[in-house]
Amino acid sequence: MSLVKGEKEIDLLVSPPCSTLRLSAQHQPFLDGMRGVAILLVLFVHFTGLAPLSPAKAVFKGISAFGAHGVDLFFVLSGFLITGILLDSRSDSHFFRNFYARRTLRIFPLYYVILAISFLVLPRFIGYFPQYAGKLARLSTFSNAWPWYVVYCSNYVAAWNNAWRHGVLDVTWSLAIEEQYYLAWAVCVYLLSKRRLVQVCGVYILILPFLRLALLSLGAGPLQVYVLTPTRLDGVLWGSLLAIAVRDDGWLPRFLARFIKPAGLICALSVAFVVVQGKWDVFGTSELVFGYSAVALAFASLLWLTYRNAGILRRIFSLGFLRFFGVYSYSIYLFHKPVLSVLRNSVFGERRFRSLFCSSFEGQLLFYCVATSATIPFSLLSWYCLEQPFLRLKKRFAAPASPLQASATAQ
Repeated sequence: MSLVKGEKEIDLLVSPPCSTLRLSAQHQPFLDGMRGVAILLVLFVHFTGLAPLSPAKAVFKGISAFGAHGVDLFFVLSGFLITGILLDSRSDSHFFRNFYARRTLRIFPLYYVILAISFLVLPRFIGYFPQYAGKLARLSTFSNAWPWYVVYCSNYVAAWNNAWRHGVLDVTWSLAIEEQYYLAWAVCVYLLSKRRLVQVCGVYILILPFLRLALLSLGAGPLQVYVLTPTRLDGVLWGSLLAIAVRDDGWLPRFLARFIKPAGLICALSVAFVVVQGKWDVFGTSELVFGYSAVALAFASLLWLTYRNAGILRRIFSLGFLRFFGVYSYSIYLFHKPVLSVLRNSVFGERRFRSLFCSSFEGQLLFYCVATSATIPFSLLSWYCLEQPFLRLKKRFAAPASPLQASATAQ
């Protein structure tokens, strides 16, 4: 996922007229804010533990379920930012080396540390201290499927078993999709013209709902459709289209300017109508077939409007609170499930959770604050002690700046 801090090469995007400055070299704070919204949506759904014991709680539970689509906002941002990088650097020497090396330095260190802790450290700890086995079971591996996690194919583990297989590493299914997208899309951008890329994105976006419907009709489980890469590319493809559009002066940006706002608004209102009634089901048939397409288009429209208009949306997404969560969203995403598991098992047991303030709803609000606050220190520690040192190495895999770029950077 593009859950990143400080990657100025992918934080776009204001194009200076008649300049050779790369759009992907422009840092835009509102993109951090949009990542912040995405990670807060994910925290919302995972940290919600209310049982629908009353109509009001049922509605609240249903609304929180939409938080799972925070990953779709991440997908849209990834498609937008990564495609921008690839298009801007397509003519560089060492195109593939630089792109893959920089992605590796950004994503691999924390990811493999988390895998090592979960697959190597915790199982041995549980072996030496069996009294903690029950509380730590969800933090360590259940099977010998670890090679699939190592090669970023954890989504296929869940699909093969038609079930989540690991308590805290299940969230890596979306990281696996993005990594697979990085590998394949770089080749596509290098080999195909912008016109062909637009055709690939457009055709696949149109067939995705029918692909999901076909798989469900053939007996695929809802979870399988939810995690498989070929069925979850709506967001990255919409983001890729937007990245191409802002680098093109042909028909595409004019088409999007007319189409994406009304279409996105219709999709957003339709989804919101179902969500506020508490009837949104992430694994429901209608949501799987058409809902994911609507959500991706709504988020793409939101990104397009925010980029094109320096108005209230951009000011909202540039708020420091949202930008903070966006800056550290990658580590928050990987750490929040272990923190959640420990808190639920050790501090906020179900009975304790429901007895706080004599109200499970107030207890839920308190849990949001406690769990989020407990996750942030791990994210900060990861950033300053692990991620940042590797990111400093990225400058070794950058294309030489043109004189105009160097001048702009100096300013």
